[in-house]
Amino acid sequence: MALTKKLIDAYLKEFVELTNAAVPPRGLEYFNEKQYNILDQKNITGHLKGYFMEDDAILEIDLEKMTMLIDFSNDGYFDGASVFLPLATLTDQTCYIGIKAEDKKNKVFFFDYQEGFTEQEYSLDELLKKIK
Repeated sequence: MALTKKLIDAYLKEFVELTNAAVPPRGLEYFNEKQYNILDQKNITGHLKGYFMEDDAILEIDLEKMTMLIDFSNDGYFDGASVFLPLATLTDQTCYIGIKAEDKKNKVFFFDYQEGFTEQEYSLDELLKKIK
């Protein structure tokens, strides 16, 4: 499904409603400037600390799955003090990469539904450069 401004705006609105947090400025830029296209369908297995599954870590931009994961991963069970914005899911997994809403450095985090969050050694900007 092609992403439209209307779909992206609905996703970001849902993020705000579910978390009571503002969308991080870098997250707005990522979606509004369609930087998600850089990550869509990319294999980041070698760039993903904390990923131990047999299948490759292929990213996809699935707003429906990402919306479900906003609520699931931000319910306080995994990291009660932080709010995370999913940026891309992993194909056929209940996992995603995202950024912390309050992190000015925009460090990327990997969320695994069993292990929780693993901070990566790079920012969103660094990841986008690596993957290009």
